Amino acid sequence: MPVSEAEARAFVGRLVKAGFSITKIVNRDGVNMGNHFGFSDKDFGTGGGSYLRIKDGDEAEVIFLPGATRREYVFSGGRYEDFDPTRHAPEEKKISFIFNVKDLSDDAEKTFECNPVTARAIRDLTSKLSDLSLAVFRIQRTGNGPATRYPIKQIKRAVPGAAAPSAPQQSDNGDDRPF
Repeated sequence: MPVSEAEARAFVGRLVKAGFSITKIVNRDGVNMGNHFGFSDKDFGTGGGSYLRIKDGDEAEVIFLPGATRREYVFSGGRYEDFDPTRHAPEEKKISFIFNVKDLSDDAEKTFECNPVTARAIRDLTSKLSDLSLAVFRIQRTGNGPATRYPIKQIKRAVPGAAAPSAPQQSDNGDDRPF
């Protein structure tokens, strides 16, 4: 018997809170979202939080935190809004992913929203880590508008004395959604 996405998210959230290690999460489209991002809306609080903002040519050093969500949206009336299948055509729908990060420049927890290409790169770069808190990543921004790119690279271990990775991992990807 199929379950709703909300029921699935709630179930995964209960498993994680009970101490289970989730090794594979697949969304409704069959995309494996890695083992660190349980899609519980409770992980994001009530919204209105702080966003990681990176200007063209700038970069941020972050630690990815558990918790991420998939967002379906449209650009309508000059602004972004959540996709509603009763009001929007399916071809208008765009998808983004929202990750929780710790911004090391001010030690604050923030959210980082990106397109599926960047989200897949984050998942791939973090998939072999036993603990997300052990690695620091550099997110760079180049370009504006549709030409915006967010190359992401693991740069070091976050825990003093931990063995450094043998070679930095890097993903050069495109993000077609400006922030």
